[in-house]
Amino acid sequence: MKHEKAIQRRVQGEGSHRGNQGIKSNSEIASAYSVHPTQIGFWKKQLIDGAPALFTDKRAKDGKTPERMIDELYRVIGKRDIEIEWMKKNLQLVDT
Repeated sequence: MKHEKAIQRRVQGEGSHRGNQGIKSNSEIASAYSVHPTQIGFWKKQLIDGAPALFTDKRAKDGKTPERMIDELYRVIGKRDIEIEWMKKNLQLVDT
């Protein structure tokens, strides 16, 4: 019983500081942006559910490790070098 009252006082105290922290209710946000408060609640729920995905490394989803990406880049560079050499050789044949 003691703990319940202490918790209630603490929660009420936190609620009184709510205005000082800059936290707005759904109704306040809705009126500021001219949308329905239910929509704000829906967006908040979406954010909370999807927040972990916002902070994950998207490169890891591709299955490409840094070593694999470096190997791929070296392959592309090598291919470009061969193409450039081929073009230089063919341009010399055309010029002569």
